[in-house]
Amino acid sequence: SVNHDLKQSSDDFMVELNQLKRSLNIPLPWDGATGNFSLPNPIISLNLPKSATLTLYEFFKCGGLTSAHTWIPGMQIRIGDCMRNNFLSN
Repeated sequence: SVNHDLKQSSDDFMVELNQLKRSLNIPLPWDGATGNFSLPNPIISLNLPKSATLTLYEFFKCGGLTSAHTWIPGMQIRIGDCMRNNFLSN
């Protein structure tokens, strides 16, 4: 059963989410992992303004991963514009 308590801690939420995923046989990347493990790529986070997008960008950069926030690295185009152009071209 899903806990709809809006005051649930982040840790409790993640425990509940992982239990739900396991009950539905959805594999978790860290199950059975020892040491380092790989996350599926790409990781895309679409957020509203002021929802920690820069923090997420800095987190990935700190870990040595390629990350972009607003602008595509090395290009003069915003990520959202690139996604829109790709969608409209299909």
